[in-house]
Amino acid sequence: MVSGRKHILYYVFTLLSFMALTCCGGGGATSLEGSAAIDRPGVLCDTTCTMGEPINLGNGVWRAQNASCGCVNAALQKASSGQTILVPAGNYDWADNYISISKEVKLIGAGSSNTIITGSNTTYGFFRVSTGNSGTFAFRLSGFKFITTANIMGVIEGAGSGWQIDNNVFEKNDASAMLLVSAVNGGGKWSLFGVIHNNIFTHTKIDAIGESMTSAEDSWVSPAQWGTSNALFIENNIFSMMNGCSNTMNSIDSNGGARMVIRYNTFNDARIEAHSAAGLKVRGTRSYEIYNNVFNRTCNAWAPPLRLRGGSHIIANNVVSGPWLPSSVTLDNRRSSFDPYVTKNSQCTGAGNPSACCTGPGTGTCLSAQDGFGDCNGTSSYDTNIANSAHGGMIDGYRCLDQPGAGTGAIGAQSLDPVYAWNNVSGRSCVGGVNRFNACTSDSDCPSSTCSTQTNTPNRVYLHNNVNNQPYHIKAGRDYFDDTVFGYPNVKQVNGADWKPYTCPHPWTGLSGNCNPGIAGNGGYNQ
Repeated sequence: MVSGRKHILYYVFTLLSFMALTCCGGGGATSLEGSAAIDRPGVLCDTTCTMGEPINLGNGVWRAQNASCGCVNAALQKASSGQTILVPAGNYDWADNYISISKEVKLIGAGSSNTIITGSNTTYGFFRVSTGNSGTFAFRLSGFKFITTANIMGVIEGAGSGWQIDNNVFEKNDASAMLLVSAVNGGGKWSLFGVIHNNIFTHTKIDAIGESMTSAEDSWVSPAQWGTSNALFIENNIFSMMNGCSNTMNSIDSNGGARMVIRYNTFNDARIEAHSAAGLKVRGTRSYEIYNNVFNRTCNAWAPPLRLRGGSHIIANNVVSGPWLPSSVTLDNRRSSFDPYVTKNSQCTGAGNPSACCTGPGTGTCLSAQDGFGDCNGTSSYDTNIANSAHGGMIDGYRCLDQPGAGTGAIGAQSLDPVYAWNNVSGRSCVGGVNRFNACTSDSDCPSSTCSTQTNTPNRVYLHNNVNNQPYHIKAGRDYFDDTVFGYPNVKQVNGADWKPYTCPHPWTGLSGNCNPGIAGNGGYNQ
């Protein structure tokens, strides 16, 4: 196990080593691959509380004297696993300090309008939660507003499941901060499954990653998540990501075998992304179930609501409103299009081989900082390398490692698990003014702006960066099913039966209502 600061430095620099990447994949996108940075390790809060010792209220409940970092940490040190820490109202600046949590406590503020914490820590944000190697870790964080000037809100790491983050506000004034969910120190397992629900994220995104090839491979060889609890659940949140038209950003991002269920959320000028295999250590996202969400857009700059560069996905019952560009499900695979950011000059064997960025043996204009998986062209042992019927039976790399439509299987032997999009609809929303993002049917519903008019195509796939081998690697009717496919199915089949969503709300939330499959966004949740 890697210790404290050494561990987080390892994580961050591993992330940075491959992630100048997607920013250069077209469309001016900003992604997980360029989002992490580190300035200094920050300061772990001490337990100095000038107001005195935390108060033991009995029955396993402690109350911090106030919401300062020292008083909260003092209460945290007193509490045992399974106990609750109440944090009173107040507005406190934690500066560069953070708290470290490695026991199953419930940290409960007085509500996101009342317990307000500001800070600037650039490594762990406000909290570092270590969930252990496996099993249940019933941590809860609820009732706070966190405002940062840094690039990170908090870190949840390990392989523990059963935790929840709910009823908080996470806010940065501009650009993007991360709430990082990282499968690290987890004994090589990708089981960091919790529920993130009923929060407001402003210029803050959720990044779920696997730190190592081991944890990513565990996810890829494990049974698919479809309709089960074996995923990170993100439900009934609001994401807002744009200050200006050029600054629409991904609000959910992942790689390294991540699995998520993303449902009943509202995305305002915010999109979802998943990543390809790249470099030598970075594996692709395994799978998403994206359903009953609302995606609103207010300007015309390039940004699709979904950009999925790896893995298998279910996309159903979402409403897509406003001028998205493109408005379809956007797929691409970096190694199929011979992205120069995934090839290093030292891998070149000749002009144009294995990548268009090669000018000769060992020379070229390739931009990768490390030797990696190479292009998906039939020469890499990381790929499945079966005869590709879409390419005249050639061995051209298909099925590429972790590509869109790849499914369960070890490196070099992945199965087919297509991407499915169905029953998504085009909507209309106000593009500005006091009613910005509200659903509308005409301009009269938007008194200080206008109602969007674009007809979107959320049941169709758009292939981005569709050059070199990608047209042969990602094919309609095989690797994905959209409304262009003859005999288009209206639901994905899982083990011979129609796919069904997992219980909603998630049982870990303790909520007792139901979710309405006929209503997208927050309005359909916990009725």
